[in-house]
Amino acid sequence: LVPVAMCFSLSNIALLSALEQYDAAFVKMFGQMKLPLTAILSCLLLGTRFSGQQWVVLLVIFTACLQYETMYLQAGAPGGSLAGLRYVIFFVVLNVLGTLFGERALKGAGALPFLTVMTNLRIGEVLTCACILTRW
Repeated sequence: LVPVAMCFSLSNIALLSALEQYDAAFVKMFGQMKLPLTAILSCLLLGTRFSGQQWVVLLVIFTACLQYETMYLQAGAPGGSLAGLRYVIFFVVLNVLGTLFGERALKGAGALPFLTVMTNLRIGEVLTCACILTRW
C-alpha cells in the first residue's frame, strides 16, 4: 500500500505545482488523459479486457483532450512553462500508477478488507506529504 499512497500524494503535489504554472482548465483537461493511459496500462499490467466500443470511447476522449490542449497552446495562453508541463505530466502518470497499484491491492488474492486498505492509504498519504513538506 505504500506505493499507492506515495503515488497519490506525489500526484497531488505535482497537481498543485502545475496549477501555479497553468490555469485549472488546462490542467483538468490534460488530466483527462488519465483515462486512456489507465486503460492501456491496465491491459498491459493487469490483463484487463475492454470491448471495442470502450476503446472507441477512450479514443474519442483522448482525441478531444489532445485537440483542446493543442488549441490552448497554439493560442498562446498565458502562463506555463516546460517545467510546469512536467508537473502536469507527473500528476497524470503518478495518478495512473496509484490507480493501478490500488486496483491490484484491492482485488488481489488475499486482499485486506476495504476499510483497512483505505485507512492505510490515507495514513500513507499523510506521512508522505509530511515527509515531503518537511524535506525529511
